[in-house]
Amino acid sequence: MKSFLKNNELPTVAALQDVLKSVSSYSFSFITLSQNYYAQLVDSLPHHAVNVDEYAQTISIYPSISSEKILNRKTEILACAQSFRLAANNLMSMIGDNFDVDLQTLDGLYHLRFIEGIRVKSRKLNDEWIFSLHGAECRFENIITGQKLAVIIITFPEFGYLNAYFFHLFMSTTAIFKPLNNYLENNLTNVSKALDLLVLEGMLTEKEMPLGSKRKIAL
Repeated sequence: MKSFLKNNELPTVAALQDVLKSVSSYSFSFITLSQNYYAQLVDSLPHHAVNVDEYAQTISIYPSISSEKILNRKTEILACAQSFRLAANNLMSMIGDNFDVDLQTLDGLYHLRFIEGIRVKSRKLNDEWIFSLHGAECRFENIITGQKLAVIIITFPEFGYLNAYFFHLFMSTTAIFKPLNNYLENNLTNVSKALDLLVLEGMLTEKEMPLGSKRKIAL
């Protein structure tokens, strides 16, 4: 169910709670949005995930596991985000060392997309890892363990920023974190909510990205 509001008349928490008694999901548009309003929604809708699309100026509310259940594992979720950041920066450092790429500017990275003028799907990094470059991202895969990391490269020289999809991909393909992924029901909405809750808890920080999107990073 979707509603378009006029004059930034954002619904009250009570009104949303009432609407969600009869529908499972709800979306509405906004003109401006305060962090306080978003935090109120998250706090007052513990069994839902609240997704803010700054570019489309839309808030969407979906069913999810409870906030309490997620926060019971917040230390493990933070450890997973920290592990992602470490792995992402280490792998990009290997690209810098192996292919003479300046990670402060990304000079030399563009040329890795081609071999003799032909676009390549993937390259070998070492005996364990392959990687592919596309758009603003670099995707790594461990050919031995199956572990996968999708790394945002436009935040250079820091490569540890992630979104819900990247975090879910990493968590679900990393042996030590697969139990955590199962705890979050192998569900992207639940993973997204977990990231948002850790931002509100002050355990992760958030950075504005192009086109109104946001990315999170472990402290």
